[in-house]
Amino acid sequence: MGEQSRPPAADAASIAWLERVNRLSLVSRLVTSTMHDMNNALQVIGGGVELLQMEQADVGAVSRAIGGKAERVMVLVHDLSRFVRDQGGAPEPVELRGLAEQALTLRQFPFARLRATRTLLGDPTTVHAVRRELLQVLLNLLVNAELALAGVPSPEVRVVVAACGDGAALSVEDNGPGVPPACRDGLFERRPPTPAGHSDRLGIGLMVSRALVERQGGAITYAPREPTGAAFTLKLPGSRR
Repeated sequence: MGEQSRPPAADAASIAWLERVNRLSLVSRLVTSTMHDMNNALQVIGGGVELLQMEQADVGAVSRAIGGKAERVMVLVHDLSRFVRDQGGAPEPVELRGLAEQALTLRQFPFARLRATRTLLGDPTTVHAVRRELLQVLLNLLVNAELALAGVPSPEVRVVVAACGDGAALSVEDNGPGVPPACRDGLFERRPPTPAGHSDRLGIGLMVSRALVERQGGAITYAPREPTGAAFTLKLPGSRR
């Protein structure tokens, strides 16, 4: 056959609706984790204020602790607000390592609760993409990793950025149980909702992620890790000159 036909308008509208549903689900998760993070920071700030009222307080150390937590709150609020308000827009140069740092910061509390080791590897690498849509994909993959790591001894998640030809690759890896071979076919298609495993609870996260990545001219793939785990890799075009 010739060139592949475009999906019917009804299908495109359905995908757009699912993308919005997925984004709202992520916002709900982000608000919950941000509130926990902010509560922890405010407790430290409140305790620091009490210490400053004592005569023997180390003013410099306490002030630095308060300042660090205040900065943490500002970063959380800024990143959450930006994700909520950002409607997408046109593709632009996006620095992948910085975007990955933001995604990991937004999901810091859930990984800390799991006591998971978080690692970000790779040098600053720029691609041409819609920033908010790419962040949505990363958050979907990190949420999948969180679900997979529940109950895993010594849980780990790695985000690896690397140059790849004239573009870049970004992988989100975990040492969870991985995706069973029987479930790998149609992995990026819509599936029934599930409370755990490598699907978000609505069963649309990976499908939406594929649609968003392909919209950027890229691709997303899955590969098992050895001895156990999962690796989801995005391949994206480089920044246009």
